[in-house]
Amino acid sequence: MLLAEIQGKLRGTFGCTACGNDRISPEALVATEDALTSTAFGALRWLRPDLGLLPFLRLLGLPFAASAVPTVRLWPWDTIPVVGIGATKFEEVGCEPDVTIDLPEQSFVVVEVKLGAILGSDPLQLPKEAIFAHRHARGRPWRLLCVTPSTTAPHIQGFSFERGRLALGQRMPLAEAVASYFAATTPLRRSAGLPSASEVRAAVCWMSWSSFGALFEAARAQASTAPHERTLLDDVVAIFRRRGLIRPVFHGFEVTRAQSLRWNAGVIWRRGRKPLWSISSKVTPWSASPWLSAGTRTRSSFRGFSEISVRRPTPWPKLQWLSTGAKRRR
Repeated sequence: MLLAEIQGKLRGTFGCTACGNDRISPEALVATEDALTSTAFGALRWLRPDLGLLPFLRLLGLPFAASAVPTVRLWPWDTIPVVGIGATKFEEVGCEPDVTIDLPEQSFVVVEVKLGAILGSDPLQLPKEAIFAHRHARGRPWRLLCVTPSTTAPHIQGFSFERGRLALGQRMPLAEAVASYFAATTPLRRSAGLPSASEVRAAVCWMSWSSFGALFEAARAQASTAPHERTLLDDVVAIFRRRGLIRPVFHGFEVTRAQSLRWNAGVIWRRGRKPLWSISSKVTPWSASPWLSAGTRTRSSFRGFSEISVRRPTPWPKLQWLSTGAKRRR
């Protein structure tokens, strides 16, 4: 599956084979999101902790001991007590986070990833996963991490308590929105066991896919990487680049020194008429234009210019127009 996607063999699978459209269909968005989740977080199960989990947990501000044996699980299932929108009491519902990272006696992490879907489209998804993380942490530090393609932290809809019922509120920053659920449901709680709003606010965090991919790029650059680990990292980075989640860093334009430039003369033609302008220019790399020609007969690529000197060899062509059915000249 990994190598097939790198080589572009899955375009027909994720597209429409009937019409030949390689663009991903809405029905395949979930499949591609799950495939990327399996590739990226599955690699953390095979890499040494100092190449994968250790820098990942450092970004989340969580401790990690070298003697720990982490467990990375994909799509675990559990039932969680939540209050629905417009409801007045807690009910047990199912919860399936995308990824859980369990470090015994140290920390617990729940990860919710989004690729094509919108974060917060299900208002109760993140509050359920916060309860999931708090329950399975059992007193350890925990985090609820959201990974999205955007380059800025998302804002989602929060919650409020109106007329004795849970209601949707205004859009607000991610951590504040999730914490507002626990602040709004405080009057409805009949038993302990749920995290407080302040605890949730400190535990919810966000990361972009590009930042997550940068961790694999940094690990690949380490000299201590074994050959099989480097091969795995190369494949993971290739998937990120094929998805457009890792892009080359722009370091500015490279300006060519004036001594290395050559002069070239060009003439602008106008579909069989006399030349309007003659241009002398310093050659810089640029694509050719069919309206530009070098010389009088031989058409060649005109490579742009950084400095130009222009002269007009002939007067402007006389304009022609039609007025009251007769052709007139100025």
